[in-house]
Amino acid sequence: MEYKLYKLKFDTPVHFGSDKLAVSLEESDFICHSDTLFSALCLEYIKLNGAENLSKFVELFNNGELLISSLLPYKDKDLYIPKPSIVVERDNKKDDKTDSSSDRKKMKKLGFIKVSDLDNYLKSIKGEHDFNFNSMEYNKFSNEYLFQKVSLSRTEENNLYSVGVHYFYDKCGLYFILAYNNKTNLDIFEQIFKSLSYSGIGGKRTSGYGSFSLINDSSNISVINKYLFKDAKYKMILSLYSPCENEIENIDFNSSYYSIIKRNGFIYSQTYSSTLLKRKSLCMFKEGSCFIGDIKGNIKDVSHASGSHEVYRYGKALYIGIDV
Repeated sequence: MEYKLYKLKFDTPVHFGSDKLAVSLEESDFICHSDTLFSALCLEYIKLNGAENLSKFVELFNNGELLISSLLPYKDKDLYIPKPSIVVERDNKKDDKTDSSSDRKKMKKLGFIKVSDLDNYLKSIKGEHDFNFNSMEYNKFSNEYLFQKVSLSRTEENNLYSVGVHYFYDKCGLYFILAYNNKTNLDIFEQIFKSLSYSGIGGKRTSGYGSFSLINDSSNISVINKYLFKDAKYKMILSLYSPCENEIENIDFNSSYYSIIKRNGFIYSQTYSSTLLKRKSLCMFKEGSCFIGDIKGNIKDVSHASGSHEVYRYGKALYIGIDV
């Protein structure tokens, strides 16, 4: 497989649904999970090629010929990844207890780390290296705002509601990694993705949110390239992951570290149904989870029998290998 890195500069605010359960439009996250990116790509594919051909595009991912990570933050030249979920027991007898307690609190608040700091971070959780856990400065990529909107109705009273959005700071944005097996499939992907840059990604696109342009800067792919699909003790996912049934028995869950989120949401395809329907809910492993064992994942159909076409939830694993 070959890898390509795409850096997105957002020209407008973004609204990505929060991971918290039972939240309103007021809640928003600044990263975009891989299943949301995949859904946006599928909608764009339908727009360009028709729903009847969508299965061909999906099969490229299901067969592992194309794989995507989630959209993760960058700051200038620095790429960030989720903090690994690994917990390592340390012998603190020789450490100052106050400093150790302070570091633990800062580590807990830390959401992302620089890829260039990954090796030092892994050493620090074993007590072999001092790491800068300045989480307040380290993880600031955007500002969050609430915008007032109005829902207009001809038959009922107009309703006010709020939408949470994020504005990225200067030189900050999101990136993702594409794994591809040949130039033909790369060209297919980039045709769809180029069109998506005009449509936007995330929620409230009709209000102009989620519009982006690409930054032509792939020079730092080498920083993360050495970890991608590396044969190591742990496989840390950079995408949401939904394992196949035959994979579950091959994963050592007792020695793995992971967190789970529930994914749901509405189906936004204009050709799917005359009414707005929700996707079937699915629990998935979150970015930063670390597994011992072979992981690949799959793409699940979360549509309803009444819909005009399949609706897919992306759960393929794009991971880096790390040793602790």
